[in-house]
Amino acid sequence: MLEEQFREYPILSPESGGLEFEDESKLMWILETPFQKTALSRKPYLKTEDTIKCLLVEIGPRLNFSTPFSTNAVSMCKSAGLKMVTRVEYSTRYFLQFESTFDLNADSESAIVNTLHDRMTECRYSSPVDGFNLEHKTEDIYEVDVIKEGREALEKANIEMGFTCLDAVEHGFRTVLIEDACRGVDLTDIDEMRKNLKTNGAVISHSCKIKDLVEAHDRPPQLGLQTAKNVALARTLVAEGKVT
Repeated sequence: MLEEQFREYPILSPESGGLEFEDESKLMWILETPFQKTALSRKPYLKTEDTIKCLLVEIGPRLNFSTPFSTNAVSMCKSAGLKMVTRVEYSTRYFLQFESTFDLNADSESAIVNTLHDRMTECRYSSPVDGFNLEHKTEDIYEVDVIKEGREALEKANIEMGFTCLDAVEHGFRTVLIEDACRGVDLTDIDEMRKNLKTNGAVISHSCKIKDLVEAHDRPPQLGLQTAKNVALARTLVAEGKVT
């Protein structure tokens, strides 16, 4: 599946263009790898190529908090007289080249990215990061009128805020949990969630089998049973005049 893998380590720091030559030289000296001065560059060297099947992914720390690496790096900068440096972080850029027969799609890309980082402390940078200032957007509080609109209002709110497997099962949707695309911290909680999903009719499957599930080449009995329940519920609601 994977033919080649390359990686580089971008370093996020203040723009060197605003530094004096002496200060910039100090910063470069601190950041460079000993005996490998040519390994430090102002521009990345990994780039995607349209002629081959490849994937370029950049993984780095979440920018809403500083890492221990940044704390130590800033301490070194201040000791060297670089008082203007307040934070330094580094990320990892992966260049993955695949065999021509590999089906690189949104599902496989998501599964690959999830295996490359810890989602609690790291995230994927979809575009180059040029600073640490984050724009925080606030949303107004709104009401969900469950009494008047019933289940439809709750389903709409859940979709807008981000549906989870547990929510989907609770509302009677046919649910498939992609096992290798999920992570957790507490193993006990993970086992409890899996048991809860299985008990309520959800299917736990591997990402390589999702295509067959969608195209109905491999349809587990649980999904068929849930479909039958949904059809029976719909017929009951129509017979009672609750829906038309």
